[in-house]
Amino acid sequence: PEPEPEPEPEPEPEPEPEPTGPNWCQHENSFLYSYAGASFNNLEDAKEACLKNAKCTGITQEPYNSNRYTQRVGPEIHDWSPTGETSWTVCDEPEPEPEPEPEPEPEPE
Repeated sequence: PEPEPEPEPEPEPEPEPEPTGPNWCQHENSFLYSYAGASFNNLEDAKEACLKNAKCTGITQEPYNSNRYTQRVGPEIHDWSPTGETSWTVCDEPEPEPEPEPEPEPEPE
């Protein structure tokens, strides 16, 4: 007997587009100087607070402080953390500019 044809799979629903926030870059063994505000016990909350805080340019996770995520002033990243901290900073990759088309030379009359 002929095998039953496979039923057509349901089309996958389109995934919701991610909200386009800034890109965050992670920096191992680094820290940023100066506290800029409250600290949080998860990275997402710290990122959200940092983006709303004019003084905050990055986040440093403190392994010696229950892995709290702290808002930092920065902006310099110091990559010699003696305590194995991890930092995140916003590193928006700008869209590459399209190459301008060269203007054609006007033909002489």
